[in-house]
Amino acid sequence: MKSVKKWGPLTVTTLLLVSGFQNCSPVAFKEAEQQLASEKGIVATEKMCELENKKEGELWLSQVGQERELVVCTVGVGNQFNVFNLAKEYRCTNGVAVQTGRTERTPAGKEGLCDVNCGKYLNGDLWFIDIGTSKETLSCPTSTKDTSLVTYSNSAQYKCTNAVATATGVLDKKKISETPCPVLTFNDQDNQATLAYEDVPVNSDSDYDDFVSNIKVIETYSSIGELNKIVIEYAAKKKEAGYKHKLVGVFDGSVRGRDNWVSNQSLFKSEAMFAGNAKIKYELYKGSTLLSSIDNVSRNSDLIIFDDTTTAVDNKLVARITVTELDGKSNLLSVRKGLSIKRYRTLLYVPVQKDVKYAYDIDISDINPSSYDNNGKSLGFFVPADWKTPITQTNILLAYPDFAVHTKFMKDSIQNPALVESDIGKNWFKNVVSKYVN
Repeated sequence: MKSVKKWGPLTVTTLLLVSGFQNCSPVAFKEAEQQLASEKGIVATEKMCELENKKEGELWLSQVGQERELVVCTVGVGNQFNVFNLAKEYRCTNGVAVQTGRTERTPAGKEGLCDVNCGKYLNGDLWFIDIGTSKETLSCPTSTKDTSLVTYSNSAQYKCTNAVATATGVLDKKKISETPCPVLTFNDQDNQATLAYEDVPVNSDSDYDDFVSNIKVIETYSSIGELNKIVIEYAAKKKEAGYKHKLVGVFDGSVRGRDNWVSNQSLFKSEAMFAGNAKIKYELYKGSTLLSSIDNVSRNSDLIIFDDTTTAVDNKLVARITVTELDGKSNLLSVRKGLSIKRYRTLLYVPVQKDVKYAYDIDISDINPSSYDNNGKSLGFFVPADWKTPITQTNILLAYPDFAVHTKFMKDSIQNPALVESDIGKNWFKNVVSKYVN
């Protein structure tokens, strides 16, 4: 009995220990114990190793999420993130996936952009920003005393570089208005000049009233001397000849012909009215009534100004030619050297008719050196005034004695273009014998 009491507790204890070693199945944690183990990183889940196809003791990584790291944009503006995949390491222990405590982070790309644009302007774009207007007073190229007040719109160029807009230093100045400068005309009094023609090229009577037309020309220049506009007006004044005529004008200096006929003056090319292209409009008036018009006259063609000179004189017709949309830079006053009749070539066309077997054009001697009759008399000329014609069949030298000086100058200047005309020659039309003029 004593022996049993003495060893009893030990025996019980031993049995308990033996009993414990005999139970070799995996430990089943109670709920509280499992949570504690998970918090300590011993067991992550009850995921069985067989689901991952892992062997006992094998290690592996399993992705558990992503992590984003903010990156400050050093170029451009905005938010950008480096993205990483996060994984935890597991070991298969007794059929259960157990965290080892090791984690791994691997790059997974970027999110977001560093915006290098400048609003609506892309990186590298150039644009202009309005910086207001300015005014400047310029001397008029057409006058020694007048000035023009010019208003400009100004803008500065900017460039977008990595989301930053900076000025390039380039400025743009555009003219938006100017006070007009005086126009150029043939004379300052009434801008009336005259074209006078003989229509018989052999043994002409030199009274120069076969056809007479007034001509006005107005050239308008900008404050920097660019030709902006030309207006030409022909007013039929007098016709004493019996032949039928047409008055013809050219723009590019070349006479071509008409009615399937090549002009006898086609070989001589004169100075063009203007350089480059332009818009040319023709209008024919009787008083204030518009009789006809052509909106787009070709620069490279002959223009019929008056289709019938008799009708033009009887009805006091006025033809107006307006030239706009000129290339100002190609028509600078500094190059054109003022207004010159040599750019306004106007011919009298005598078509085939009774006593005229072959058609011909009469040019003006101021432009064409061949426009003289068989006796060396001019067949047509320009007068920078509202000229009074000699009485019919009265030689011009009786009415205007100094005309001979002017005629000699015109002939001599053909061989010597630099020749300067004398004052007597320039003003021949002012020395007039009144009894011989109308």
